[in-house]
Formats: sequence, structure tokens, C-alpha cells
Amino acid sequence: MQSKDGYGKLAQHLEETLKVHLFDQNFAIESIIKTLVQMRLVHSKVRALFTFIGPPNCGKRYLAELLVTADPHIEQLKAFQMDQYNDTFNAEQLSASSIENDVTEFVAKNPNAILLFEDIDKADTQVQLSFQIQRRAVLISRMSSLL
Repeated sequence: MQSKDGYGKLAQHLEETLKVHLFDQNFAIESIIKTLVQMRLVHSKVRALFTFIGPPNCGKRYLAELLVTADPHIEQLKAFQMDQYNDTFNAEQLSASSIENDVTEFVAKNPNAILLFEDIDKADTQVQLSFQIQRRAVLISRMSSLL
């Protein structure tokens, strides 16, 4: 277990590293680093949940890739191509349970990883609904643990 000083040094290292490579995103970087360090200090099972929204090629994936290389606690990045989970792709993979199974299986094997859901707007509506429900459940869980 790291001390608060150790986490402070890690936060400083991460912030400096990310700001060297990613421009004009200081607020986002600072918010992400603050949340990651706080989740480690309280030993939460869910380290963090972020939603990056923006047009293509604005740095969302790049930020996730930088986090993997800069943070020694994060072991890998797994991208799920959400357009594979739509009604035009394949009837077998259509269900929300398919993506849930894929995610659950990956997280069980790689608990210290970043999950990236690419093009979630292209996923089937059932899959999108499933993610909204999961996000709300995580937020409710976090709030109840603070009470």
C-alpha cells in the first residue's frame, strides 16, 4: 500500500507526463488524475468511470493510451468496437448480454485495465441502455459508500 505522499508523487508524475503529450486538455487531465488518486486512497473496487465525449480524432483514445503508459498501476487498454454490437452486424452478437459477457470476462482476467468503448453511439439501443443502467448503478454505489 502506498502512502499519501506516494500517491501525491504519482499524481504529479501522471499530470506532467500527460500534459507534455496532450495539449489544451488541462482541466480534463487534472480531473482524471484527481479521481484516479482518490479512488486508490479509498481502496474502491471501481477505480474510476469516465465518459469522454467529442468529435473523432480529438484525443479521447490517445488520453487512454497515455494513461496506460504513464500509470504503473494500469496494465493494459482494451477497446471494444461498439459498432460490432448493432443490429446490422450479427444476430448472435446483437444482445446486450454479449457485450456484458465480453466485458465481464476481460475484467475478471485484467482487473487493472482501461476499458474503451469506441463509437458507443453506433451500438444497438439495448446495448446503449445497458451501459446507462450500469453507469447509474456505479454512481449510486459510490454515493452510498460515502454515506
